[in-house]
Amino acid sequence: MADTDLSKLSVSQAAHLTMLLSRFEETASQLREATNSLNSILNDVEKQLNEANVGVEVWLPTPFVERDEGSKREWLGYAKVDRKWRIAVKHVTLYGTDLDLDDDDPNARNDDSPEQIGENASAFGDPAPENEAIPLAQASRELRIAALDHLPALIGAVDAEAKKELQKVQGVLKKSRGAK
Repeated sequence: MADTDLSKLSVSQAAHLTMLLSRFEETASQLREATNSLNSILNDVEKQLNEANVGVEVWLPTPFVERDEGSKREWLGYAKVDRKWRIAVKHVTLYGTDLDLDDDDPNARNDDSPEQIGENASAFGDPAPENEAIPLAQASRELRIAALDHLPALIGAVDAEAKKELQKVQGVLKKSRGAK
């Protein structure tokens, strides 16, 4: 424990603070250890995906974290970020998500409804500009924890996309051989 000047406190206050700080340091140590284990798992999975060298971008079809009644969403994917293939997170804030439906009329919508915005607008409006992907390794601990449960789905999605690419390449090769 770091040296703390408790000389201005009563003996009982100093003892109590010392005990609390000691407990806190133990908790902090355990949290660091657990976080390091989590990071190791995520790094190992990313390393194995990268070693496969399939070069396909995949984003899971549903967000893995939603906040503020769904207007802020985090998407998990495997994509090229800063010229490297990474397990990544994309943060999207959706505007116009409050359709303000009238409780008595399920068909009532406010002026932010897609019909009022224009036919090309999504039901949730346009995503905010902060929707660029960042490596999961650089995301908050909260997001890294949440992502762990979604890794099997991500790996399955990368595999499925790689199979689609394989079929495309095999089809092109078959056509080129037949054209000779």
